[in-house]
Amino acid sequence: MEGVELCHMHSLNSECLEFDTAKAEPLKWRKVDYSSQLPAIKLKELFVEQNEEAVLALLSTKSEDWRYEQEWRLLHQTAGTMYCYPADWLTGIYFGPEISREALEIICLVIQGQNKDVKFWRGVRSKAEFKVEFEPFTYTSFNEAQKLKT
Repeated sequence: MEGVELCHMHSLNSECLEFDTAKAEPLKWRKVDYSSQLPAIKLKELFVEQNEEAVLALLSTKSEDWRYEQEWRLLHQTAGTMYCYPADWLTGIYFGPEISREALEIICLVIQGQNKDVKFWRGVRSKAEFKVEFEPFTYTSFNEAQKLKT
């Protein structure tokens, strides 16, 4: 496996990050399980026994319909904290089909300033299936585009 995706694509205007697994190996990645049934929630396990594994299993289960994503997740103990990683760990960004042009521009500009090797992918709704298909694209900033004109 070349990369691991850390996805936040719960809406079609979000982005998904892909990391180099060789560099990000020390992190506690969790492969998403895909199921046709909702996971069973046992309140005793969650609240009385405080079974961390039961919580992690719940947070890393998605519908069978999303299996094509082959998603991995990185879950943190403390909510609302910012997590930083070295810029060279990032290998790709997948943009949802409804991301605003402004948000896409800002993210691409910031990322290109930190890591020129990151690949960009734009989501397009499939015309045949209920899924999003990703196509690679090259981002050219306004200033670079002006230089190419001359």
